[in-house]
Parts: sequence; structure tokens; C-alpha cells
Amino acid sequence: MTIRLLAIDDEVAHLHNLREYLEAVPGQFEVTLAETGEEGVLQLAARSFDVLLTDINLPGIDGTEVVRRAQTLAPYLKVVVMTGFGTPELRTWAHGAGVVQFVDKPLELAELRRILTETTQAHHGWQGTVGGLDIFDFAQLLILSGKSKVIEVRCGRDEGIVVFDSGAMVHASTADRRGEAAFHQMVEWEGGSFAEVLGVEASHYPPNITCSGTRLMMETARRRDERRAAIDESEDVHMAIRELLGEFQGVKGVRGAALLSPEGAVLEQVTSADVDMKANGDLARRVVTSLREIVATCDGSEPNLVQIRTAASTLLIRSFASAASPPRYREVSAAPPIVVVLDPKGNIGMAMVIVDRIIERLARELE
Repeated sequence: MTIRLLAIDDEVAHLHNLREYLEAVPGQFEVTLAETGEEGVLQLAARSFDVLLTDINLPGIDGTEVVRRAQTLAPYLKVVVMTGFGTPELRTWAHGAGVVQFVDKPLELAELRRILTETTQAHHGWQGTVGGLDIFDFAQLLILSGKSKVIEVRCGRDEGIVVFDSGAMVHASTADRRGEAAFHQMVEWEGGSFAEVLGVEASHYPPNITCSGTRLMMETARRRDERRAAIDESEDVHMAIRELLGEFQGVKGVRGAALLSPEGAVLEQVTSADVDMKANGDLARRVVTSLREIVATCDGSEPNLVQIRTAASTLLIRSFASAASPPRYREVSAAPPIVVVLDPKGNIGMAMVIVDRIIERLARELE
């Protein structure tokens, strides 16, 4: 596993030497540099890291403040502090702040590599998922067991922390949420892993769970069931739309057709290799936006069918009639759900028959 390190130090030459040394072996370290505490905090807010290495004496925000903010921005982060002026008071502060290593300058790079590597290795106990358990299932087991554990949850680049103290869930946090909302978010992640964090006490994390474990798990279960039901319903709609879009493949001259989300993303499509339906969808949104302003000045209605012909192709853009528009599409301006690209001599009439069927199905299913 590549260790993602954020190194903060105002000694620029030292920083660059450190990165060059650590990244000399490919795949071991990915080092991001910051020369001030402010720059380091911005990096913490923008990206995920495994380890923070920071000097104490920094211009502006000093290292102690960086560590304090890191605890809020990334509670799961391992922190190594370095200084050329170590004192008993600083070491006492570092221990209380959850710093896992306190090292003195000047640094021996080989020794620092060993410390950073061991820090991340000590970070993990065991890994999930086990026997199909997800973080929701595992949280229930820890609540029932009465154990105290700090659990790191990962899903791609998303990360979170869940903390249990004698069987009570006392803390949950992700990059952008805290408390119950953070736990709900982690349960909604698709897949991922969870691992025990060793060497960190539950008391290191400020309590932010306000309800009982039983109530939290019941509410989380309700949310999960509703979300799964919505996904199942959405899959049924998408399967029907895929079948309807498939009918375009038998229509003369059709080069591509796509169903767009209210935000313009391509949800389903049939296309030939030379047609970019995302680009055509973006064009359709811009066209409908402009036409909406023009038509509104005439009779106050909205365009629901636009046909653009060029020497190379014909573009059909079909929006809902405003009265039949489902709520999600009604809330987003210029949201044409169907875009069809044809050759100049393509069968527009047959294409329109299929388009109308899709619009009717969408209006019925998404209302």
C-alpha cells in the first residue's frame, strides 16, 4: 500500500530532500509538501492522507494548531511531530493530542522512513468485510459486545472513523460530516473496508453521538431499507428504459440516443463509436436553456421538442411538457431527458414514436 504523506516544514530544502528520498522507491510513498501551516490545513481539507508529518515551529499557524485542526478535518489521520526544540512540555502536549510519534531534528532520513512505515503498519489491526458483514452489521456486533474500539472505514478515496466506548458508539466522522450524519453516510457507501485502529484510545475523539445506540441503529436501518427500495425501483425503471432505447437500434439512420439525468449526466445510452452522447447532451441543455428564454417572451410556454439539422446529422431534443414533468426534472432548469442523433436521412418519424414512449414511461414512473 502506498503511504500518502503530508509533510509540513518551512525549511524548503529539507522538504524536497525528504520527498526525493521517500519517493525513490516507487510505490512506497506519495509525498505532498506544504511550507506553512495554512497551506498544510488547505491540503488536509482538499485531500486524504495516511500520515501527517509536521514541524512545530512554523510561520503563521504553528504545528500545534495544525494538529488541532487535523483532528477535526481528518480524525483518522496518524500524526508525527518533529521539532528542533523539544521540551518536556511539548512531549506532554503531543501525548495528550494523540500524536503517535515525536521526533527530534535534525532527522536521519532512513530512521524517519522506518518511523513513518511503522506508524502506518501499526494503524491497522484486522480488515473487513468478514462473511458479508458491512459496517452497519459490525457496529451492531460491537455495541452488543460492550467493547471499546476505534474503527477506520474506507470506500475508495472516502474515509471515516467510528468510535465505540464500552459498547456505546460515541463518535463518527467523515471528511464532511460529523455524528449520526457521518455514520449514516458511511453505511450508504457502496462496498469498502473497515479496520481496527491500534494504539489510539476512544477518549482521543470528542463525543458527537447524541442518541442511544439502539435508536441510532434503528434509524440507520430505516434509512438503509428506504434507500434499497428506491434503488430497486430505479433499477426497474432503468431496465425498462434500456429496452426502449434498444428499439432505436432498428431505426434507419439513428447513430445514438441517450437518457439524461436532471443534472445532464448520461444515465443510459445506445450509440455508435463515433458519437459522443455526453457532448450532445451538453449541447441539448444549452439549446433548451436559450430557447426557453426566447419562447417565454412569446407565449409563456416551454419548448419540449427541438430538432436541429445540419449537413452531417440531425439532433432531436425532447423535454417534458411542463405539466407532465416529474419533480426531479421540474426542479432543474433546462433538463431535456432524451437526446437522439440521426444521419441527415434518418427516419425521424419512427425515432419520435420511440421518444414519446420513453417520455410517457418516465413521466409515469418518476412522478
